[in-house]
Amino acid sequence: MRRGSVLDLLSALLRSGGFEALSRHSGLERTAVNDVAGVLVPELFDAMRMFVRRRGGGDAGVAALLGEFDRLGDGSLAEAMMAHDPVIPDAGRALLGMLYTDRAGLDVTIGRVAFESGQDRQMVERLAPYAVMLLAGYLSARTIGTDHGPFHDALAGRNAG
Repeated sequence: MRRGSVLDLLSALLRSGGFEALSRHSGLERTAVNDVAGVLVPELFDAMRMFVRRRGGGDAGVAALLGEFDRLGDGSLAEAMMAHDPVIPDAGRALLGMLYTDRAGLDVTIGRVAFESGQDRQMVERLAPYAVMLLAGYLSARTIGTDHGPFHDALAGRNAG
């Protein structure tokens, strides 16, 4: 994904209170969440792009990804994360299992995020299911029913670079 798209996505999640929600639901300090999420969200988005490629790429691949998001809660994932009620991250664990075809791939990502963020691995593992729920919900809400906005195009590989 182009750097601008990553920054737009991170900025939108930060402005919307998404990082605060991640802190609230994971029980982790906000500054640590900011450090981890700044590295983790782009990694998760890249995993979503790889899923789209595995499903044929382009609009068909994005449709397959959004179909999986819909099956697991679509935009309501973001709503649940933004609410103050406790969230059980089962949908997030399912999303991680869908995005990473084997545990080794997820382990590599978690290790890289821990290293790049300067936070410990357990913190990244704790935050990942919540972060993927927030990201999937946000992308569902911003992509379904739109005129293929920038996140749809980035997922489809049209502005990757």
